[in-house]
Amino acid sequence: MGQHQQILILWQQGKSERKIAKTLSLSRTTVHNYLKNHKLRYTPAKGLLSPESISYIPSYNSSNRTRRRLSREMIAMIEECLSKNTVKLAQGLGKQRMRATDIHRHLHAAGHQISYSTVTDYIREHHHLQREAFIRQTVQPGSTVEFDWGEVQLRINGKVQKLYPRSPKYCTGR
Repeated sequence: MGQHQQILILWQQGKSERKIAKTLSLSRTTVHNYLKNHKLRYTPAKGLLSPESISYIPSYNSSNRTRRRLSREMIAMIEECLSKNTVKLAQGLGKQRMRATDIHRHLHAAGHQISYSTVTDYIREHHHLQREAFIRQTVQPGSTVEFDWGEVQLRINGKVQKLYPRSPKYCTGR
């Protein structure tokens, strides 16, 4: 039996909202909201526990919700990070861009309490970023070999330099 039906049966037996909440280990506000919604659907002709009043799917209107935590200051910081990313990409420094996780950490470091999903939702809604596409290759095992040398561009003393990182186990110690 669903929570809604259990709440209605206990309520019809004369139990208080507080007692129902304690019995079912629910919040009192949850019990109150279930009963409030039931009272809106209840019609005396059909009875308290009519199938129409018991078995309905709750619906929630979230269209008028606003973001409580995302302030103008945080939006400005996100926009600043994204504009820096655009400049870095134009300069060929794509690997030094700030990802959404980096932007989220940057906001937390500045003392803002915001969730990662709020940051990603904002970026997704306001910036239509192009995503890389990959083509899956199907080859026979052992027929091809791929090797990625890796390349990082860094600005050192005002000059952009390409560096090729090496794995520590292959370094000769030079």
